[in-house]
Amino acid sequence: MSTLPALPALPSIVNDARAQRYGLTVAQLRDLETQHAGRCALCRETARLYVDHSHATGDVRGLLCCRCNSGLGLFRDNADTLTAAAKYVTRPEQPYESIRSHTNDLSGEG
Repeated sequence: MSTLPALPALPSIVNDARAQRYGLTVAQLRDLETQHAGRCALCRETARLYVDHSHATGDVRGLLCCRCNSGLGLFRDNADTLTAAAKYVTRPEQPYESIRSHTNDLSGEG
């Protein structure tokens, strides 16, 4: 059985400007990067990471891939909406016709 070639190392996110932007020292940002081991805190995929922070407090929460960081932003960091989305995507699937007939029942049509 052959082994897959090693993935090239992703560039470090650590630099003075990025650390300063989030109120961290370079050492703190490097430590955060080491803790994450190159993986997104949410999906655990290996990807280029971005500093995730609370827009309300400015506190750094961790490192996320672009997709997860954007997703949180699109949900406006709202825990209730994120919880509702998680419930939505894990509910049993319903065929389109079933949903349509249920909607018609509610509206009094057909």
